[in-house]
Amino acid sequence: VKSARLVEARRWELLDLPIPEPTPGKMLVHLQRTAICGTDKPAWMGLDATYPMEPGRSGHEGMGKVIACPSGRYAEGERVLLYGFDRGLFQEYTLASDNGGCIRLPADGDPDVLLMSQLFGTVLHAFYKLGNIIGQDVVVIGQGSVGQMFNAALRNLGARRIIGVDPLAHRRALASKMGATHSLEPGEGLREQVLAIIGGQLPHMVVEAVGLEATFHTAADLVRR
Repeated sequence: VKSARLVEARRWELLDLPIPEPTPGKMLVHLQRTAICGTDKPAWMGLDATYPMEPGRSGHEGMGKVIACPSGRYAEGERVLLYGFDRGLFQEYTLASDNGGCIRLPADGDPDVLLMSQLFGTVLHAFYKLGNIIGQDVVVIGQGSVGQMFNAALRNLGARRIIGVDPLAHRRALASKMGATHSLEPGEGLREQVLAIIGGQLPHMVVEAVGLEATFHTAADLVRR
C-alpha cells in the first residue's frame, strides 16, 4: 500500500505498508479521491504538528470503495465518502468506522463532483439558519470552493443579486458560472461599487467565506443595517 507521510515541514516521503486488516466496527476502504482543506495547511507549513506524522495523515474528505466490512453494514464495492480526522486519507487504503463519519454514495456520477458533496453539505447547513432569501441581495466575500458553492446555493434558492468578491481574476471569472450576477475585486472602493450595483443600498446579507479578521470587518462594513 502506498502511503504518504509528512516527515517535516514541506517534505513528504512515500511508504510501502501492508494493507490494514478490517475489524469489527472498522471497514477497509480503497481510496480513489482525497480532498484537502485549510486545516491541512498548518502541518504542511511546520505549524502545530509533531513530525514525522502518522502515515497517511491527514486529508479532509476521501472517496472510495468498500473492500471489506465485517459488520455487514456496508457491502463490498459500495462507494462511500469519508469525512473527519480519525483516519489517514493520503494513502491507497484506510480503515474507517462503519458507524459514523461515512456517507453512502451513488454507484454512478463524477467522482470529482461527489467528493465535494460533504463540503457542499456544510454550506447548505448554513441555510437552515438563514430563512427565506428569495429576492435578497447578497455579497459573498471569498470565491474559493466554499464561496462558489454559496453562489450556486443562493442562485438556486432565489437570491436576486449575488456579488462575488475575490482578488483572483480566475475565481471571479468562475463566479458567474456558479451563479454570481456580479464579481468585484476587494479593496478601496468596494463599498461604493456594491452600493452602485444595488441601487444605493447595501446587501441584505454578506457571506464571509475566507476566515480572516480583515474580511470579517469588511463583511460587517458592507451588510445592511
